[in-house]
Amino acid sequence: MSQTERIFYILEKLRRENRITTGATAKRFEVSSRTVKRDLEYIRDRLDYDLLWSGGEKHYYLSSRDLEKIRLKGEEELLFYSLAMGFCRNRKLMPLLSQSIEDHLAQILPPEYRELANHISYGLFDHSEPPSRFFSCILKGISERKSLDMVYSSLKGSHSERRVDPLHVKNWNGQWYLAAWCHLRKEIRLFHLNRIESLELSRVSFEPPLDGVELEKRMNSGFGIMTELNRDGAGRDVTIRFSGKAALLTEGLVWHPSQSVYYNKEEGRREFSFPVSSYEELLNRVFSYREEAEVLAPDELRELWKEKIRKMAANYL
Repeated sequence: MSQTERIFYILEKLRRENRITTGATAKRFEVSSRTVKRDLEYIRDRLDYDLLWSGGEKHYYLSSRDLEKIRLKGEEELLFYSLAMGFCRNRKLMPLLSQSIEDHLAQILPPEYRELANHISYGLFDHSEPPSRFFSCILKGISERKSLDMVYSSLKGSHSERRVDPLHVKNWNGQWYLAAWCHLRKEIRLFHLNRIESLELSRVSFEPPLDGVELEKRMNSGFGIMTELNRDGAGRDVTIRFSGKAALLTEGLVWHPSQSVYYNKEEGRREFSFPVSSYEELLNRVFSYREEAEVLAPDELRELWKEKIRKMAANYL
């Protein structure tokens, strides 16, 4: 058993009974009493809990203030682990070691929270199963700053050999992407993981062209995955109006972290304004709301919207 599991057990026992003994805990985990005392010191010094000693009854306990704190925090953590356990069961969302993580959570969760995980599931519309055979290689390349040699297939079906410097992995709407400096194109590009034919970790080290803050900023510069990673500044601002049922369905929806929202309850309409990196990707999403969605700005997006409607109508009229 790891120290993490012991500390989780100690905190849970304190939350439930506010009583822990080194001897019983050491016997449960087959470690020495000194090891358990180091765990208790960690809880006191690093986690900042007021852990007290009862000389008469020979056990440790928490002050009333920290007991209330750990009960509130413990409940939140247990609920989080139940959610995580349900997440791990979806192999399409969690590509690496999901079974071993699920088994680990099952060992440390109390029975009622393991049961709760059976009532939690995750699903995404129109998503593909991630190629788990590449994940370890990509993450190792990012961690060790080693280039990757890959064969990549384009949407047109052509294949190309590339050396890339991996920078960031992102799941967008159920699809996995790699942001990397492409030595062939001499810029940062996004690669769909399901179109990678082969991948190997090279021995060549690299220095990232952007620091972590700047990369994150560009990755989140506009709605959608078609981010303009090689351009400074935010994406183009758009405004979309939703009416009828769509105005209700979009309540609480986050299109972009910097969005602004206007809601007119009397007229039953909701308007979102936010930056985008790709008009095409946005239109594909907004079209799902059919006649209850309308592009208000900018004019070029509105014209593109109308042109697509005309082309669709031409197929039936």
